[in-house]
Parts: sequence; structure tokens; C-alpha cells
Amino acid sequence: MNVERVKASSPMAWSRLGMVLLAGLALPPITGCAEGRLTSRWAMDHQDYAQKYDRPYEERGARKLGRMAKQASDARFLDDDTGVTVEAMGAGDPLYLGGQVGVNHYFTPMISGRAGLFGAASEEHLEGFLVGLDTSVRLNAPSRFSPFVGVGAMVGTTYEKIEVNESLMVSTGSDRQTRRETSSMAALYPEVGATFWINGHTSIQGFGRYLISTDNHSQTWMCGVGMTFMMSPRVDEIGNAGRSFPPPGKAETTSEPSPRRAPYEFFIPVDEVGRLYDDVLEGLQDRHVIPQPDTRAPEPWEPGLGDPKLLPPPDTP
Repeated sequence: MNVERVKASSPMAWSRLGMVLLAGLALPPITGCAEGRLTSRWAMDHQDYAQKYDRPYEERGARKLGRMAKQASDARFLDDDTGVTVEAMGAGDPLYLGGQVGVNHYFTPMISGRAGLFGAASEEHLEGFLVGLDTSVRLNAPSRFSPFVGVGAMVGTTYEKIEVNESLMVSTGSDRQTRRETSSMAALYPEVGATFWINGHTSIQGFGRYLISTDNHSQTWMCGVGMTFMMSPRVDEIGNAGRSFPPPGKAETTSEPSPRRAPYEFFIPVDEVGRLYDDVLEGLQDRHVIPQPDTRAPEPWEPGLGDPKLLPPPDTP
């Protein structure tokens, strides 16, 4: 069957793709996420970072500058943390623009994995689109500005509008000039990019993926930007009762990270329930005398004395 696939031919295609990527870079100010710290203590909303760097500067001169430089770039608190990732991406020939929603998990500060559901449509009149799953593993620098490299795979389904050749229309007697074709898609890719952390819970990424199709070995670049929102509770959401470290200004001078706590312990101080009950009970006893039951054993009865309850009362003078 002689068919000819439709390809995007708009001269403004890559210009529009560039505008989309620039809009993605401007997304943090638009969404209000640009409130992150530009100081050396940029991730104080994350409990582990705050535990490590909450003490005031006591050093002077070069030692103070060295500590400021260290904590301004330190992102080693990202350990066993999970976040939600939103991405906008595009690829050319034919031009596809789309997006992805997924999760990103940091197994260690340097190794992360991501998985998500993506969808993309062709630039001209939605003549084709694809949907599927995407997953990858990345090696990250444990710093606020974090270059990364990774490998990944994509699998999905493509829906394309194809144009039927005139000779085929004559031979079949059909008057339809186009028809839709559905096929599966799979691709492997290496990727390179960089992440910048706005604060301890929000980051923005830029990436490029070199897609290598597994069916016809076609190759193309897919570029995009994304944002990640970590799901660990913020310091201002934990509250004093559930803190794993003292409030700001009262922290002990220690550089050891806080112990990992179960999620419910941030919101329900279980160890305080028994103490609260004891305090309430003591307060009631102070205000009202509560008679206590006599738990002493009765005195033994001796023969010859008679029943004490039946003896007459003693004579009173």
C-alpha cells in the first residue's frame, strides 16, 4: 500500500517550540514559586536542612564565608524524598508538543528515579498524537544547581492522519484523501539536563532526551522543562509539638541530621497523649478531693471476742 505520511511543515514550528520552553522557564514567577530564598539558608523549609543549618553564624571571616558557600549549595537533604513532577516538552520532524505528569523519587541525594504518563499532539491541526508511559533513572549532583545525566524508556500508542496516494484512490474507488492509522511506539533515550532548587520543596528542570525508536531506529531530540514539588511536610506545617528539631533561635549547636520520623508523627504527638492525661488527672485531684477506695485487708477474727459488729457500744463516762 502506497501511503505518504503527513509531516509538519510550518516555518514557525521551532520558533513556537522555543516560545513554549521560554514560557516554562518563566513558570515559577507566574505560579508564585519564586518566593524561594536567594540567601545561603535557602532550604530552611525542609526539616533536615533546617536541623543541620539552623544555628546562627558564629564564625568570622573566611570560615563564615566557607560555611555560607557550603550551605548555599548543599542539597544532600534529598534522601528518600518523593515529589510530583510536571513537564512540558517538544520534539521535531514532525513537530510534537506535549506534557507529562508523574512522580520523582530520590533514593539517595545522587540517584533518583522518575515515572509518569505523557501525551503529545502534532503542531498542525492535531493531525497526530501519542500517549504512553515514561520512566528514567538519573545521576544527580547533590547541590542546589544540580546537573544530571540519565537513561530512560518510553512506550505508548501513536495516532496519525495519513494522506492516501491518488493512484490508490483510483484503484480502490475511494474518495477519501486521508485516513487515521494507529500503531505502537517504543523508544530508549539518554538524557542530560540540570535542576535548580528554588527552595527545599520546589525545583525547576531543563532537559534534552535523544529518542531512539526501537521499531525503525529513527532518532530525534526531545527537549523540555519541568517542575518538581516535594511532598514532605514543610517546617511551618509541622508545628512545635511535632518538630524533629527546636524552633528557630532555640536550636542546639549540632550538625547531625535529624532522625527519620514516621509521617504521622509530624501531626500527632503520640508520646504526649499519656502525659496530657496525667496532667488533667492531677489538676482534678488538686481542685476536688477524690476519695480513694480502701484496699487494706480486714483484720482477722479471733474466737472468744465475738462478732465486733454485735458487741454493745462501750460505756461512756
